Amino acid sequence: MESIKKCWVFLGIFFLVMLEPVFGFATIKIGAAVSMSGKYEKPGTMVCYGYRLWEKQVNERGGLLGKKVQLVVYDDGSNPDTSVALYRRLIEEEKVDLVLSPYSSSITYKVSAITEKYHYPLLAAGASDPAIWHRGFRYVFGMYALADRYFTGFLDIIAEYGFHTVVTVAENDRFPVSAANGVKKWSETFGLDVLKTILYPKGQPDFAAIVKEIGALNPDAVVLCAYPPDVYKFMGAMKLLKYRPRAFAATIAPTFKDFGIRLGRDAEGVFGPSQWEANARIPFPGTKKFISDFEKFTHLTPTYHAASAYSSCEILEKSVKEAGSLDRELIADAIRKMDTFTVLGRFKVNGLGIQVGHTPITIQWQRGKREIVWPRKMQTANPVFRHWYGQE
Repeated sequence: MESIKKCWVFLGIFFLVMLEPVFGFATIKIGAAVSMSGKYEKPGTMVCYGYRLWEKQVNERGGLLGKKVQLVVYDDGSNPDTSVALYRRLIEEEKVDLVLSPYSSSITYKVSAITEKYHYPLLAAGASDPAIWHRGFRYVFGMYALADRYFTGFLDIIAEYGFHTVVTVAENDRFPVSAANGVKKWSETFGLDVLKTILYPKGQPDFAAIVKEIGALNPDAVVLCAYPPDVYKFMGAMKLLKYRPRAFAATIAPTFKDFGIRLGRDAEGVFGPSQWEANARIPFPGTKKFISDFEKFTHLTPTYHAASAYSSCEILEKSVKEAGSLDRELIADAIRKMDTFTVLGRFKVNGLGIQVGHTPITIQWQRGKREIVWPRKMQTANPVFRHWYGQE
């Protein structure tokens, strides 16, 4: 009897496999490795949630090309070498049909060499280092405005309000250095003087010494280009030394809700670049629904990292439909030609795959919440400038 049962189980599985193409049981496998632990955990987890929400919704719409979408997502631990190994596994061993991107410029830079080799289109949902797109690659496409444009809004604001001098601090890593280079370039455009760019090594930097060095330079504004853990450490050093310039801006961390919760009053007045905000003033199609759906799905407010990830899936879905197949050459060609809007904003890439349609915005923490202070057409509040401990 046991052998008969096993036989029926085998036959059942056999017929399901044979009938997949007829009855739509086939799946499209899409692979990714995302940082859900380690240095990039917070933004990386948001990226993963964005992917998972799209997976749920596209399947509710009937899938892609009449087939169910199955995401295969691994945690790369914020390690570039681990991520490369996982993408090799996804492509070479698991034979996924398509891929989604990892998080961070440093990881995407390395992973894109693998996806390029096998001609897998890669929509970089969490990377903005210009170097990614200056290698002659044909299959990597940007979602973000490049890192060297992150602080254009902040610099425009402080120039308008009569500030003159800036000091930039950056971790010696791909994205932070690119953002710092952008501060230098755009400061010249706005007539600002960058007194110094301080690069610090990965690991355990001496932020107290850096803050003392900045204090001696006495700039009007300070820009910090770093990932969230270092932003909190740097601000801790400023508080300990009772130093803060009239204008302070930092990457990534200020875009998270828990920035205000964690820092309380010390978050007041902090500026930050953002690719998108969960705000009704954002005029892009589907924004309100995405915010609502994401909050129901995760019980969290989406950051721009989640919006970018979800939007990259929107672009992938559109390109697959345009191609009418899973032919990766046709999909890549459809992406190259696309000029459209997603919840993140306009999507259009140039001949190098660089995102040229999207413009970053600038937020500031005011009275315990994030306000959009640039561009002016999206403003929810005017910028304010405070001294230490929130004094006007």
